[in-house]
Amino acid sequence: MEKSIGKRISDFILVILLLLVVTAIICVIVFKITTYHIVGNSMNPTLEQNELVLSMTPKEYHRGDIISFETEEGTTIKRIIGLPGEKVFIDKYGTVFINDNELKEEYIKSKVRGDIETPNPYTVGTDEYYVLGDNRGDSKDSRFLKVGCIKKEKIKGHIIVSISKFKFIK
Repeated sequence: MEKSIGKRISDFILVILLLLVVTAIICVIVFKITTYHIVGNSMNPTLEQNELVLSMTPKEYHRGDIISFETEEGTTIKRIIGLPGEKVFIDKYGTVFINDNELKEEYIKSKVRGDIETPNPYTVGTDEYYVLGDNRGDSKDSRFLKVGCIKKEKIKGHIIVSISKFKFIK
Protein backbone atom coordinates (compact mmCIF):
# COMPACT_ATOMS: atom_id res chain seq x y z
CA MET A 1 0.00 0.00 0.00
CA GLU A 2 1.47 3.34 -1.11
CA LYS A 3 1.70 6.31 1.31
CA SER A 4 -0.13 9.50 0.48
CA ILE A 5 1.90 12.58 -0.45
CA GLY A 6 0.83 14.24 2.82
CA LYS A 7 2.11 11.28 4.86
CA ARG A 8 5.41 11.20 2.95
CA ILE A 9 5.93 14.94 3.52
CA SER A 10 5.06 14.48 7.19
CA ASP A 11 7.57 11.61 7.50
CA PHE A 12 10.23 13.68 5.69
CA ILE A 13 9.73 16.66 8.07
CA LEU A 14 9.93 14.31 11.05
CA VAL A 15 13.24 12.86 9.80
CA ILE A 16 14.66 16.38 9.22
CA LEU A 17 13.62 17.47 12.73
CA LEU A 18 15.17 14.37 14.22
CA LEU A 19 18.44 15.03 12.33
CA LEU A 20 18.45 18.65 13.58
CA VAL A 21 17.98 17.51 17.19
CA VAL A 22 20.77 14.92 16.88
CA THR A 23 23.06 17.53 15.25
CA ALA A 24 22.33 20.02 18.06
CA ILE A 25 23.10 17.39 20.72
CA ILE A 26 26.37 16.46 18.98
CA CYS A 27 27.36 20.16 18.78
CA VAL A 28 26.66 20.66 22.48
CA ILE A 29 28.77 17.62 23.39
CA VAL A 30 31.67 18.11 20.95
CA PHE A 31 31.96 21.92 21.01
CA LYS A 32 30.77 22.34 24.62
CA ILE A 33 28.19 24.93 23.60
CA THR A 34 26.55 26.83 26.46
CA THR A 35 24.17 29.76 26.72
CA TYR A 36 24.49 32.70 29.13
CA HIS A 37 22.12 35.46 30.14
CA ILE A 38 23.92 38.81 30.51
CA VAL A 39 23.43 40.42 33.92
CA GLY A 40 24.89 43.89 34.44
CA ASN A 41 26.46 46.57 32.27
CA SER A 42 30.18 45.77 32.46
CA MET A 43 30.35 44.68 28.80
CA ASN A 44 28.37 47.59 27.29
CA PRO A 45 28.18 48.46 24.45
CA THR A 46 29.20 45.03 23.10
CA LEU A 47 26.84 43.03 25.32
CA GLU A 48 23.83 44.51 27.09
CA GLN A 49 21.73 43.67 30.14
CA ASN A 50 19.39 40.68 29.51
CA GLU A 51 21.07 39.68 26.26
CA LEU A 52 21.26 35.91 25.60
CA VAL A 53 24.61 34.71 24.23
CA LEU A 54 26.11 31.45 23.01
CA SER A 55 29.54 30.21 24.10
CA MET A 56 31.78 27.43 22.85
CA THR A 57 35.10 26.06 24.10
CA PRO A 58 37.96 26.57 21.62
CA LYS A 59 41.41 24.97 21.83
CA GLU A 60 43.06 28.34 22.51
CA TYR A 61 42.14 31.91 23.39
CA HIS A 62 43.23 35.17 21.76
CA ARG A 63 43.36 38.84 22.65
CA GLY A 64 39.93 40.36 22.10
CA ASP A 65 38.00 37.15 22.80
CA ILE A 66 35.08 37.62 25.15
CA ILE A 67 35.14 34.74 27.61
CA SER A 68 33.03 33.30 30.39
CA PHE A 69 34.87 32.17 33.51
CA GLU A 70 34.29 31.13 37.11
CA THR A 71 34.79 33.48 40.06
CA GLU A 72 33.71 33.27 43.69
CA GLU A 73 30.52 35.10 42.70
CA GLY A 74 29.64 32.78 39.82
CA THR A 75 30.14 32.94 36.07
CA THR A 76 31.51 36.24 34.76
CA ILE A 77 31.99 37.53 31.21
CA LYS A 78 34.89 39.83 30.18
CA ARG A 79 37.25 40.49 27.26
CA ILE A 80 40.81 39.09 27.10
CA ILE A 81 43.29 41.97 26.97
CA GLY A 82 46.59 40.44 28.10
CA LEU A 83 47.97 37.03 27.13
CA PRO A 84 50.36 34.81 29.12
CA GLY A 85 53.75 36.47 29.65
CA GLU A 86 52.68 39.94 28.45
CA LYS A 87 53.08 43.18 30.39
CA VAL A 88 49.80 45.13 30.74
CA PHE A 89 49.88 48.80 31.72
CA ILE A 90 46.92 51.21 32.01
CA ASP A 91 47.89 54.89 32.05
CA LYS A 92 46.08 57.65 33.95
CA TYR A 93 43.82 58.32 30.93
CA GLY A 94 42.69 54.70 30.64
CA THR A 95 44.82 53.84 27.62
CA VAL A 96 45.94 50.19 27.72
CA PHE A 97 49.47 49.25 26.69
CA ILE A 98 50.62 45.70 25.96
CA ASN A 99 54.42 45.30 26.15
CA ASP A 100 54.70 49.13 25.85
CA ASN A 101 52.54 49.25 22.67
CA GLU A 102 49.15 51.00 22.77
CA LEU A 103 46.21 48.62 22.38
CA LYS A 104 43.63 49.82 19.84
CA GLU A 105 40.18 49.24 21.36
CA GLU A 106 37.35 50.15 18.98
CA TYR A 107 34.85 48.23 21.14
CA ILE A 108 34.87 50.64 24.12
CA LYS A 109 32.76 53.82 24.32
CA SER A 110 35.26 55.82 26.36
CA LYS A 111 38.60 55.30 28.03
CA VAL A 112 38.35 55.17 31.79
CA ARG A 113 41.17 54.04 34.03
CA GLY A 114 39.06 53.26 37.07
CA ASP A 115 40.50 51.92 40.28
CA ILE A 116 43.43 49.56 40.02
CA GLU A 117 44.21 47.32 42.98
CA THR A 118 46.62 44.97 41.20
CA PRO A 119 50.17 46.02 40.23
CA ASN A 120 50.31 48.40 37.26
CA PRO A 121 52.15 47.44 35.09
CA TYR A 122 51.22 43.79 35.55
CA THR A 123 53.01 40.83 33.97
CA VAL A 124 50.52 38.10 33.14
CA GLY A 125 51.50 34.65 34.43
CA THR A 126 51.75 31.39 32.53
CA ASP A 127 48.31 29.99 31.62
CA GLU A 128 46.64 33.24 32.77
CA TYR A 129 44.76 36.00 30.98
CA TYR A 130 44.27 39.67 31.89
CA VAL A 131 40.61 40.56 31.32
CA LEU A 132 38.70 43.86 31.27
CA GLY A 133 35.07 44.77 30.80
CA ASP A 134 34.25 46.97 27.79
CA ASN A 135 32.50 49.42 30.14
CA ARG A 136 35.61 50.19 32.19
CA GLY A 137 33.84 52.50 34.63
CA ASP A 138 31.43 49.73 35.68
CA SER A 139 33.48 46.55 35.58
CA LYS A 140 35.12 44.35 38.20
CA ASP A 141 37.95 42.71 36.28
CA SER A 142 41.69 41.97 36.41
CA ARG A 143 42.34 45.44 37.85
CA PHE A 144 40.80 44.20 41.11
CA LEU A 145 42.38 41.77 43.57
CA LYS A 146 39.11 39.83 43.96
CA VAL A 147 39.19 38.92 40.24
CA GLY A 148 42.84 39.27 39.16
CA CYS A 149 44.14 37.37 36.16
CA ILE A 150 42.06 34.40 35.04
CA LYS A 151 43.67 30.98 35.02
CA LYS A 152 43.02 29.02 31.83
CA GLU A 153 41.32 26.18 33.74
CA LYS A 154 38.72 28.66 35.09
CA ILE A 155 37.65 29.66 31.58
CA LYS A 156 34.38 28.03 30.53
CA GLY A 157 34.19 29.30 26.95
CA HIS A 158 34.41 31.98 24.27
CA ILE A 159 31.26 34.03 23.62
CA ILE A 160 30.61 33.82 19.88
CA VAL A 161 26.99 34.77 19.16
CA SER A 162 24.27 36.97 20.58
CA ILE A 163 21.10 34.94 20.22
CA SER A 164 18.99 37.95 21.25
CA LYS A 165 20.43 40.23 18.55
CA PHE A 166 21.19 37.57 15.91
CA LYS A 167 24.82 38.75 15.55
CA PHE A 168 28.31 37.33 15.86
CA ILE A 169 30.36 38.82 18.72
CA LYS A 170 33.71 40.46 17.98
